[in-house]
Amino acid sequence: QDVLDTIKNLHQRGFAPAGEWSRAVACPTADEVMQRIVVSLPTDCVLSILTKYFS
Repeated sequence: QDVLDTIKNLHQRGFAPAGEWSRAVACPTADEVMQRIVVSLPTDCVLSILTKYFS
C-alpha cells in the first residue's frame, strides 16, 4: 500500500506514469539537492526515480 500511495503522490505532483512524459522542471542547484534529498536520506538508502520529460 505504501508503494501505491507514493506513486499516487508523485502523479499528483506532476510526475508522469511509467512510459509517459512528465512536465518540464528546472534543474535544481547543487545546494538544493543537498538540502532536499541527500541530507534527509538515511546513510544506507538508495534513491532512484526513472522518468522522461521534455525540456
